[in-house]
Amino acid sequence: MSDDIRVAICACTYRRPAGLAALLDAVAQQRFVRRAPPHLSVVIVDNEGSEQAKTLCDQFARASDVAIRYVHEPRRGISHARNRCLDEVAADCDFIAMVDDDEIPDPDWIEQLLEAQEYSGADVVEGRVEPVFPEDAPDWIVQGRYFGWHHHLNERHRPGQQVYPELDQARTNNVLLKAAVVRTPGLRFDPRFGLSGGGDVVFFRAIHAAGYRIVYAPDARVRDMIPLGRANLRWLWRRWYRVGANTRHKRPLHAKSKPNLKRIVKRRWHSSGAAALATGLAMLMGSLLRGSIDMGHLAPGIKQVAHGLGKAASGIGIRYEQYRDDSTDRSARSRPHRVTGS
Repeated sequence: MSDDIRVAICACTYRRPAGLAALLDAVAQQRFVRRAPPHLSVVIVDNEGSEQAKTLCDQFARASDVAIRYVHEPRRGISHARNRCLDEVAADCDFIAMVDDDEIPDPDWIEQLLEAQEYSGADVVEGRVEPVFPEDAPDWIVQGRYFGWHHHLNERHRPGQQVYPELDQARTNNVLLKAAVVRTPGLRFDPRFGLSGGGDVVFFRAIHAAGYRIVYAPDARVRDMIPLGRANLRWLWRRWYRVGANTRHKRPLHAKSKPNLKRIVKRRWHSSGAAALATGLAMLMGSLLRGSIDMGHLAPGIKQVAHGLGKAASGIGIRYEQYRDDSTDRSARSRPHRVTGS
């Protein structure tokens, strides 16, 4: 891969100045040892319009050779911010790398993503997201794998091993995609998922359905800094419920679908929600009968119950916008953290 490759690193930010500062610092520290450095640029889309976020980007511009573009997207919702990222990428860009404003990429992050793309020839490469928890986070959350993705793939992978499993979806918290893919007319993030989450999964499922390949690169790692406001049962319950409540909406019926078919789908969703709820209750009862009352044993059953209730609610058209009020998500990043995994 030649050194004239152009990569735009895109991130949406909202009320996370400390996270944005750490992300920009990690971008400035990107290193290329095994291949020629590409031409990097940065696009930051602020969904708040914070003067502090703009100042951080201005400071980055003065201290780094990497070009940066700061824009304010006034329409509230992550989908609008992500679409603005795509709109702001330069026309001569070859690849778009997307990452969150609460994550810290490894110094070889972009190099690993580009190497995986070159070796596999894939259109989309998703990297590894490794959670980093506050020191006072409960052990059952740290050990329960409720954050991060593709742990089962990580366990079969050795560092440096050029094996990139095929995926049918991806997320924007660590991904590289060919810019030509998103230049397809009409391929954008659905605003309906702006406050509920899950729009990135729908976006990449559409890419996969269009015939593009997605692979997973475990060595392309970012650290996801989990705030204490998320490391608790209350937040996880809301998340599990939200996943159940919004999953059906990720597979919308065609607008002209017959009413009878829609009723059938709703009935099936009610049934699947009831089944998930019954399974979760059975898991909880089993744990209690065995005398297992610690959260490490109870949490899987609670997760299933929340997911089942969400699916049942979805059957009657209820959607849950977990991020409409995200005041509990913006905990200070200055707290000590502990890392899981390698």
